[in-house]
Amino acid sequence: MVIEFIDSENPSLTLLMSKCTIRDKWLTEFEKVKQPGTVKSYLGTLNQFYLFIQVECADKFEALNVSQPDLISLANQVKLWVRSYRKLSQDRFWEKRVEDLANKKTPEDIRKFDSFGVARTAVKTIGEFNEQDQLLTQVEYTNVRDYLLTVICINNGSRSGSLANMTLEEFKQATMEEGCYVVRVKKHKTFTTHGPVNVVLHPTLHKYVEIFISKMRNCLPDTNLDTKETVFLNWKGCEMYSSHVGSQIGSCWGKEASTGGATSFRKAAVSAVHETNKEIRGDLANLMVHNRATADKYYLLEDKGKTAVRTSKELSRIMRDAHCTKTRNYTSGEPSTSSCVQVAVVTHRHKWKKDESAAVATLFATNIQNHSISLEEVRNVSKDHVILSKISTSKIRDKRRSLFTQNDPDDPEELPSLPKECETPEERLERFGIPPAAGLRGNGHHNVTNVDDTNGDNTNGKDKNGDDDKEDDNDGDDNDDHDNDDHDKDDHGKDDDYNGDDANDDDDNSDDSSSCNKNGNSNGGPVQRHKIPSVVPGSTTSNASGKSKLFTSEENAEFQNLFKDLINSKKQILSSLIVSRLNGNSKLAHLVEKCSKQQLADKVRTERKIAASHRGKTR
Repeated sequence: MVIEFIDSENPSLTLLMSKCTIRDKWLTEFEKVKQPGTVKSYLGTLNQFYLFIQVECADKFEALNVSQPDLISLANQVKLWVRSYRKLSQDRFWEKRVEDLANKKTPEDIRKFDSFGVARTAVKTIGEFNEQDQLLTQVEYTNVRDYLLTVICINNGSRSGSLANMTLEEFKQATMEEGCYVVRVKKHKTFTTHGPVNVVLHPTLHKYVEIFISKMRNCLPDTNLDTKETVFLNWKGCEMYSSHVGSQIGSCWGKEASTGGATSFRKAAVSAVHETNKEIRGDLANLMVHNRATADKYYLLEDKGKTAVRTSKELSRIMRDAHCTKTRNYTSGEPSTSSCVQVAVVTHRHKWKKDESAAVATLFATNIQNHSISLEEVRNVSKDHVILSKISTSKIRDKRRSLFTQNDPDDPEELPSLPKECETPEERLERFGIPPAAGLRGNGHHNVTNVDDTNGDNTNGKDKNGDDDKEDDNDGDDNDDHDNDDHDKDDHGKDDDYNGDDANDDDDNSDDSSSCNKNGNSNGGPVQRHKIPSVVPGSTTSNASGKSKLFTSEENAEFQNLFKDLINSKKQILSSLIVSRLNGNSKLAHLVEKCSKQQLADKVRTERKIAASHRGKTR
């Protein structure tokens, strides 16, 4: 057909070997007269033809004036064209679905068909021919044939192909099942996957077909009476194609309703069963020899407009019922729809005056206290009131609701408050492990151990014992005065350790810095720096005095074991978690009273940094 469409006078296969010829002379014109799905189907067939030429006709390339790469290019181009028609084909699918919904056959249409027009004329003709032989006319033959095809299609939901291919032998071999005849037709579309189609004929309909065969079909001129021949023939005695059967079935309904053919009845059958009796949908699929998924996708005509209306109404109710849902806990003995209706009709806000608010508070004092509300009660109480009778009952109800939460002694509003605790200098020193009585100064001198080395140069950051400063004050970190117990800034690589060699240590050293020269104190001697002991000792031994230690060795080991998961991870360090774990440990429970939360959190942070440092050294 493609070749004839391009050049009907000089058809040649070489016309199919040019992309420009196919596109300009066939595709652009063919898509104007055919639906997208039809064009897509033709393109698919054309692609298969190119594949066939590549595999089977390699010796014909020269005669066709084509090469292997040309055929591959043509096949790829056809695939692209097919892909471009996918959306158009899907759009046409839904357009056809809308048309089918408008023209869907209903049970009322079937009843009308059985009572009027072609049906009555055909039954009358069958009766007349059964009584005596008459001269057969074309009109009588086609009317009876089309009527029988239509009734069989309505009763079975059969495809037109199975009716066109029913043979005389299959009809004669029909079996009786539960009072009906079952004709098994082998030649049909889905025989490979579903087997023969079972065409069920009621005894009356079976008798009509017998009369049609003996009195009409076999009387046609030059008719072949072989049992392998089909039951239904055209007026010339030739076999009917499925498309011919479909068009003849449609013609029984008249010109206005002659759309769809056998497929329209299949769609009507699936849709009717879906609406009235869903339990037999599987059996219907077996009768119509297809899968349920096929029926749901291609034959089910479900009007989404009905469900859309119900859903829209429910959505409207839900959206306008939001206020009622929030206040449902306050309602008692009131239909939910009443308040919704009142809320929906509110058009403006009411500005309450003092006397009106006082009247509501006085009249409904008991209800306000009990948190109960009823629109009917509001209406009964306020209808005779001088002030409230002029106000809408729904507004009075809403006003009373607003008073539920005002001045409620049982439900005081809790507001967040700022922390009131302020750390004193003495508490700060104690947190660092320094007895407050000792202080940092005495008689103008630092009464502490001299940490300067003998050479006066400590460029390597080591004390006179040769130990790294960081090892000596592993517990003296985090000397910043932040009270944030829940965030571990040191985990991001910032080292806030207090190394004991900062000349601007804190406020206690600032007063003396002005009175001391670069080489010594105010008396000319060397500067004596105070070696601040750790807040809590780490896993290494500190050089500070044992008196300033807050943890014993046993407590330190138990502490490291208890918080092993926090020390070896980057989890957030929470004071509440630390206190909770210590209270659950009999050996360390006393530390909760002995140390502050800040000290305990600092201890965990210090152990974490020490563990990280050890891991870095091991690497």
